[in-house]
Amino acid sequence: LACFVWLLFCSLFYVVHPHQPISFPELSIENIQQEELYPPQHPSENQPLPSQENDLENQISASDVIDLTAENIHWVLGDHENLLVGFYSEDFASSLLDNVAGKLKNMLAVAKVDSNVEAILVEEYDIANFPTILLLKNRIIIHYNGPLEEDAILFWSLNNIGPNVTTLKTLSEIEAFIQHTPVLLAAIIKESSTHDLLHSFGGTSFNTLSIGEIQDPYLMQLISLNLNEVRLHSMNNQIFTESLETFSTVEDLQRWIIWNMHSLLTPIDLTLFDQLTSSDIPFSVVVVPENQVNIWLSTLDRLADVLKNSVKITWGTREELSTFCIKVGATGKKYPTLVAFPANKNKRPLVWDEEIDFDFDKAFAWLSGVVDGTSRGFIKSEPVPESSSERVIKVVGKTFDQIVLNPTKDVLLQVYADWCVQCIAFDAKYEELAKVLNLIGSVVVAKIDGDKNALPANVIFEKYPTFFFFPSQSKDPIVYQGSKDISSLLQFVASNARTRVIDVEIPQTLRNNDEVEDGILDVDNGGDHIDNEPIQEIPDIFAHDEL
Repeated sequence: LACFVWLLFCSLFYVVHPHQPISFPELSIENIQQEELYPPQHPSENQPLPSQENDLENQISASDVIDLTAENIHWVLGDHENLLVGFYSEDFASSLLDNVAGKLKNMLAVAKVDSNVEAILVEEYDIANFPTILLLKNRIIIHYNGPLEEDAILFWSLNNIGPNVTTLKTLSEIEAFIQHTPVLLAAIIKESSTHDLLHSFGGTSFNTLSIGEIQDPYLMQLISLNLNEVRLHSMNNQIFTESLETFSTVEDLQRWIIWNMHSLLTPIDLTLFDQLTSSDIPFSVVVVPENQVNIWLSTLDRLADVLKNSVKITWGTREELSTFCIKVGATGKKYPTLVAFPANKNKRPLVWDEEIDFDFDKAFAWLSGVVDGTSRGFIKSEPVPESSSERVIKVVGKTFDQIVLNPTKDVLLQVYADWCVQCIAFDAKYEELAKVLNLIGSVVVAKIDGDKNALPANVIFEKYPTFFFFPSQSKDPIVYQGSKDISSLLQFVASNARTRVIDVEIPQTLRNNDEVEDGILDVDNGGDHIDNEPIQEIPDIFAHDEL
C-alpha cells in the first residue's frame, strides 16, 4: 500500500512539473579564446615557426652523422649515452663515417670531427693520428684499433655498446634470470661510482653475458649479496663473487670476467678469441688432429689446471684452425702445435717450435716462459737480407721488431706477395716515394712479403698490397685506405708522422699518372691503363665456416 501511494505521488508530480533537460553552453575553440581561458599564443622571436621546425628536422634527418664541433659537443653528449666519434682529415675517412652512420641508424649515434677545423676538440681528446675512431660510452673513451672497414667498425661498435643491464626487482625475477648462464649479478645503488662502472661495462663480444642489477637491500639480503658486490654464474655453473670496489677500471672488470666466465680448458671460437685479444690476458691455442682429441684432452686439462692463474688455455682441431696456424706463422705440417699470445697486445704471437715434440712438461715450461718473457717462439721468416743501400728496406719475420717497431722511427710498410701483379706494377712508384721520404731521417719506407714472413697479430690485412703506417713511440699500426697513388700516400704519411713531412717537395714526375688501381698497370700506355683483374683475397684467419 505504501509503495502504491508513493508511485501515485511521483506520477502526479511529473504531470505538474514536466522534466526539463539540462543544457550546457557549447564549447568551441572560438568561445574559449573569447573568454581568454587559453589566450592565443604568438611565436616569440626565439621560437621557430612550425614551418621552420619542420625544416630543421628535415636537415637533421637528411644526414645520419652529426658534425661535432666545440660549440655543440656538450649538447650532443647530453643527448646520447653512447656516441661513436671519428676524427678525420681526409675525404675517404669522412665518407667511411657517413656509411657507418647509415648502417647504425637507430642503434648508435655517429659523429665526425673535421680535424682541419676543430683544433680545440683534437687537443681536448689528445688525437695524434688520423683518422681516429672513439666510442664515448657514458663519457668513458674506448679507442678503436682495428681496420678502417665498415663491417669491422660496425662489429666493434655494436659489441662495445655492451650488454644491457636489467634491473631485477623480485626474487622470482632473479631466479629466472640466473637460469641462462653466463650471468653477472651486481648489488649497487644509483648515482654511485660502482653503478657507473657497471653501466659503462663493454668489450668486444661480451653480448653473450647477461647483467642484472639489484638495488633493493632486502633482495640483496635474501640472496646473500653485499652492497657493491658482483656474482658471476659461469658457463660451467661455477659461482664467483668479488667486490666491485676492487676494479678501478672497466678493463679490470672485463679481465676478471674473462678469467672466470669459461671453464679452465675451453674450445676456441671467434667470440672467445675476440674477448681474449681485446684484453691483456696471456692465452694460448693448442691445435690437435681431430682424430686425436680424446688422446690429448687429459693432457690439456692438466696444463690448464696448473696454469690457471697465469695463462688461459684454449684448444681447437687441425681441421678448424689450419689456416689460422699458417696465418700466425706455423708451417701447418706438424700437430699438435701451440700458439701463445703474450699479455702485450702489440707483441706478435709466439709459435711452438715444431722440431720439438709436444708433451705436457715441455709445453708447461714453454708457456711459463711466455708469461715471464723468456720463451722464444718459432718465427716464419725469409733469410735476413744482407745490408744494402736500397731506398725501400726489405723486412723479414726475424727483423720486423728491429726495423718496424723501432720507437725512434716513423715507418711506412707495404705488405706484398711476389705473385701479386698489382704489387709488381707499383714497385717503381714505391721506390720513387722512398726517394722523397728518405730526405727525412726519421721516416723509413719498408716492405715485407706477407706470405713468407710472420706478422704481429695486430697487422690485419685482406689483400695485397696493403700499406700500414707505424708512428714512432706508439707503434700502433694505421692501415691505409686511400687510392693507390703517390700523392695520397704522401699525404697519409704527413697526417700521421711525428716529423713534419708536409714541407717536402713532391717531384713533378710523381704528381701525374701515378695511380695504380686494383689491376695491372700497363707501362706501355704511360701508366694510365688498368686491366680489371680481380683482387686476390687472402683467406680469413679462421678457415672453418662455424668460426
